[in-house]
Amino acid sequence: MPELGLDFASGQRLAVRWPNAGRMVLLCGVAAMVFSAWDAQRQIKTNSSLAAARSRLQAERRTNAPRYLSDGVKAAFSASRTPWGAILSRLESAKSQDIALVSLKADAARGAIRISGQAKDFAALNRFVSSLSKEFSSVSLVTEKLTESGLPVVVAFEMDVGWQ
Repeated sequence: MPELGLDFASGQRLAVRWPNAGRMVLLCGVAAMVFSAWDAQRQIKTNSSLAAARSRLQAERRTNAPRYLSDGVKAAFSASRTPWGAILSRLESAKSQDIALVSLKADAARGAIRISGQAKDFAALNRFVSSLSKEFSSVSLVTEKLTESGLPVVVAFEMDVGWQ
């Protein structure tokens, strides 16, 4: 086998093509550490703002009022102890495409809501009343009136719905 001719004890240093390579690697490492520290600080701030937003949302949920209402109305909802979340979800499950709800007025003392709305026809109104009777303790139709003033012809109605 031929000799390789390697001499490790010669003491000569290899010529380095990039004399500042070590400094560049050190500089890149320091830059990466600074960026990591900055990113961690940014994530901490984001997490704290998310925690604050989460606590605000949880406070809103405790009032059982929809988010789009003003603070005064939310306070009135929570003071009256009206279970708005449950009431609105029941109304949504009972409502059909043929019904348009115009207004809801709560009477916490009676435990009832006055609903005003419009129906496509009397059959749609009848279906809506029967589906509400399955969801609420009492449903009574107060007024219904056929309005022919505009196109299409609709049935305007008011009803009382008891939730207790």
